[in-house]
Amino acid sequence: MFAVTRLSFAARKAAAPKRAVRRLTSFGLFMKQTAKNPALNALPIKKRGVALGKMWRALPATQKKALAAQAKKIVVKPKVRKARKARKPSAFAKFIRANYRKVQNVAPKKRFAALAKMWKAAKKN
Repeated sequence: MFAVTRLSFAARKAAAPKRAVRRLTSFGLFMKQTAKNPALNALPIKKRGVALGKMWRALPATQKKALAAQAKKIVVKPKVRKARKARKPSAFAKFIRANYRKVQNVAPKKRFAALAKMWKAAKKN
């Protein structure tokens, strides 16, 4: 039963169109325009949000429509995540990988303590 659900979900996800771009909302544009307001920047974040909401609600409908028209023209490209380079394992990580089998009979909470002692002893030599 669950496998069928997963397959149908995967099929629906694959068939769904991917959103290449996002549109900016009129409120988002309003926030960008008022971001550098020195009176708002002096407020803590919570109070700044409350003040922005009050300012937005106080705007006349004509200004909101003008902002909406401007926002429709602005395309927000999605952020592209950079692929992280794989880090080389450290000397300690290599030591753990090589010696973990030696401490498998030790209680799980004490394994890394035992490995740490082995690491310190190996560093002295």
